[in-house]
Amino acid sequence: MKTTRLKPPQRVTIKGKAFWQVTAPKPGGGRTRKTFANRDDARIYFERAKVAVQRFGAEAMSLDDKARADTLRALEILRPYGATILDAARDYAARAKARAGGKPLAKAVELFLEAKGGTGLSARYVADLRLRLERFSEALPEATTASVATGDINAFLRGLKLHATTANTFRRDINTFFAWCADAHLCQGNPAAKATIFKAAPEPITGISPEQFAALLAAAEDCIRPAIALAGFCALRQAEIARLDWRAVDLKERVVTLDAGATKTNSRRAVQIPLAALAWLTPLAKKSGPILTQGAESRAAWDLCRMAAGFGPFKTSLMRVRQAAKAMTEEETKALAPWQDNGLRHSAISCRLALSAKDAAEAFDIAPEAALSITDIGSVAYQAGNSPQVIRAHYLRLSKPDTARQWFAVTPPAEAGNVVPYRKTA
Repeated sequence: MKTTRLKPPQRVTIKGKAFWQVTAPKPGGGRTRKTFANRDDARIYFERAKVAVQRFGAEAMSLDDKARADTLRALEILRPYGATILDAARDYAARAKARAGGKPLAKAVELFLEAKGGTGLSARYVADLRLRLERFSEALPEATTASVATGDINAFLRGLKLHATTANTFRRDINTFFAWCADAHLCQGNPAAKATIFKAAPEPITGISPEQFAALLAAAEDCIRPAIALAGFCALRQAEIARLDWRAVDLKERVVTLDAGATKTNSRRAVQIPLAALAWLTPLAKKSGPILTQGAESRAAWDLCRMAAGFGPFKTSLMRVRQAAKAMTEEETKALAPWQDNGLRHSAISCRLALSAKDAAEAFDIAPEAALSITDIGSVAYQAGNSPQVIRAHYLRLSKPDTARQWFAVTPPAEAGNVVPYRKTA
């Protein structure tokens, strides 16, 4: 193929008018012509083109005026960083390559959940993963696993407007998801690894009084009374009770066995049942089935129970809860005490630590010399599913011995019937 050379301006006539034309080589072969009404303009273009062709070859002629202007602007942007246009192009190409090959976010979430479902994790944990990750993928409907950046994750987490602890739970699950994606070669690296970790001042741990505990048990409907007793006497977490079956409650041996899948720490533990709890549990015990049936009715029963015991606010909007709240006077509503989640558990732990040897022996029907198995920090930590450090830092000396003695003496009224005999504390 004949190679076209850069030619100086030549005079041409177009529709009877004189113009000056510069012929230049075209990238890939052939030629291109640029026409000027003024000879000086044509000469200036020719001289610039000659220098460009000499330095960079015919490819330089593919840059039009806009491309040249963009090039100058790009150099201006990159100058403070000491980078070149070539550096910027290589960086962009690397990012584009990283985005290629990813899967749509929603599809990858489904694959991840399928994989996790077969690893022996609890159904509840997988369901929680699904809830959070589907919310994440719905927020980025056009994204792929390879296109999501750390900034996208931070924006999503901030947009949730949740408490720091809950936002960090979302971050943890997103991090787990992208770690799996990286291992599956669906993205390069884990964009969630450097996502924001939200900080919040820890809420002070508070409990309730023995009188308030007794009021809760007395006001509770049968569907939630066992859960209240297990939380208040055995220090079980709300989430643990929600996973618990009656088969795990051995009233004869007075022990609740929590399998690893039911606990927060994924470790099995056995919790002793004091005599007072036995009295509340025995009339309602079943051979099997959930301790606490999930649903709006149970939540409504819990609201009504707390309302009767002087606690608020209420989380359900069922008619019977609304009617009961409406029936309260303004003074009664203002007098409602705030309820702290797991408040019964907090009181159970602190009261158990505060029991004297004599009171522990009475409350758990054991020999006085065995009382350390009830009140020792290590024993309490094990049965509460905490570390001794946490127990010592947050629960030690939170309750007084007299309060602890009253707590474990909260029993059903004698006229209730079907009450298991127990020894009253002094």
